[in-house]
Amino acid sequence: MNTKNFIIGGLAGGIVNFLAGWLFYGVLFSSVMPADENMSMLFIFLGCLMFGVLLSYIYNQWANISTWMTGLTAGAVLGTITALWSNFFRFAS
Repeated sequence: MNTKNFIIGGLAGGIVNFLAGWLFYGVLFSSVMPADENMSMLFIFLGCLMFGVLLSYIYNQWANISTWMTGLTAGAVLGTITALWSNFFRFAS
């Protein structure tokens, strides 16, 4: 496994995940999921960072994704599936 790509990919994925969540849930759909006073932005950021690390590990270790275009495609597919999965559970409760 290429450690440099793993670390950079994990950090970039976590930051993009955090910013996309802020855009969708904090700006566009704020009425669907209102802010709670008990929310901890640190733990939300750490959760996003760990999701980025998970995807980076999958890409580097198991999927052998090596170009940015295949990584972008795989990230879009996995991100869409993950977003739908979590939103269905969130809407159900």
